[in-house]
Amino acid sequence: MTGASSGGIFLSYRREDAAPYARLLQYQLSGRFPDARVFMDLDSIEAGLDFAEVIRDAVDSCAVLVALIGRQWATVADEEGRRRLDDPDDYVRFEVQTALKRGVRVIPVLVDNARPLRQQQLPAELHKLTRLNALELSYGRFQYDSDRLLDLIHRVLAGWVTWRRRSAGPRAKTTARPGRRTSARLRRTAPARRPSHRGGRRIPVPLRYRPARRHWRPR
Repeated sequence: MTGASSGGIFLSYRREDAAPYARLLQYQLSGRFPDARVFMDLDSIEAGLDFAEVIRDAVDSCAVLVALIGRQWATVADEEGRRRLDDPDDYVRFEVQTALKRGVRVIPVLVDNARPLRQQQLPAELHKLTRLNALELSYGRFQYDSDRLLDLIHRVLAGWVTWRRRSAGPRAKTTARPGRRTSARLRRTAPARRPSHRGGRRIPVPLRYRPARRHWRPR
C-alpha cells in the first residue's frame, strides 16, 4: 500500500475519556502504515479552517474510521450541562454520523471496560453504531488489543486498495443519447430473408442501411 491510494485512517474520540489511547494509536498506526494518512483533530486541522468541512473531506478520503468509545463517550456534557451527543454540531457525533452515512468502515473500540452502546443512548442517526461488532482496548493488555485492531485495519486497507484499483479500470464505452443523430454508414443486422440453395429455405443475412435510398438492401 503506497501513496494516497492506500486510503486514510480516521481516529474519532473524546478528549475527556480516550485522548491518551488515541495518541498511542496514532503513533502505532503511523509506524505500521507509513503511507496512510492518520487523521486526528489536534494535528490534522489547521487554524482558520472550518471543522465540518475538514472532517467531511477527511472522512471521504479514509478507508476506515476508528471510534474510540470510553465510559463517558455518550454522557459527557457541555458547560451548560447538556449532553454533547444531543447536539447536531457535536464534532464526535458529526464524524461518526458522516462515516456511517457515506459507507466508510466504522470500527467501534470500547476503551477501559466501557459498556456497549444501546440505541436508547444515541440519536437516530447513530443507531447503526450499536449493531457494529466492537473491539476492546484496555491499559492492562494494550499491546494485545492494539495488535488485533491494527491487524483488522490492515485487512480493511488492503480491501480498499483492491476496490480502488477495480473502480479505476477501463470505463465501458458510452452509447449515444436518445434523439442524437448517428452516422449514415453504421451497419446493422436485420432479419431479412432470401431463398437458399437448400430446399428453398430462407435464412437471415446481414444488411447495410442506406438512408438515401430509404430501404434495406442485401450486402
